[in-house]
Parts: sequence; structure tokens; C-alpha cells
Amino acid sequence: YVNHGKSTKDLDLLHLPNMRRLKRDWAMSSLILAQVAVDTGRGPLTEARKRRAADPSMSESETSLLDEATRLVLELTPGRP
Repeated sequence: YVNHGKSTKDLDLLHLPNMRRLKRDWAMSSLILAQVAVDTGRGPLTEARKRRAADPSMSESETSLLDEATRLVLELTPGRP
């Protein structure tokens, strides 16, 4: 591969074993977040959506996904109010 001015440490993230580990970490984080959403019900999810929308570091495109993300969690949580 071509270095393009990056340090060896930066390039280590591109190696396949590191990418696999990173994907496993993302998957685990997603599962934990889904567990919390399912366990706590609609109230905390609504509050989390409001807080996330108010985060000034969120881009407009990220903020535009919040309603759909909230709907998805509620849709995938059968038997919840």
C-alpha cells in the first residue's frame, strides 16, 4: 500500500484483523444500545432522541435520521407502548 504521509500507527487500523475487531465492536455496541432501548420503553427513547437532536455536533443529515431511527426501534420492540 502507499503511505500517503500517514504514520504506521494510522495504517494499522486498515489491516484486516483490526477491521474485523472494529466491526465486532460496532456490532456489540449496536446490540447493547438495542437492548437498552427495548428494556426502557418509549419514554427514555423519546428523551434520548430530543437530547441527540439538540447536540450541536450533529450534522443536518445525522439529525434528519433521528425520526426514522426512533421509529425503527419502536417498530422492532413488540409489545411496548
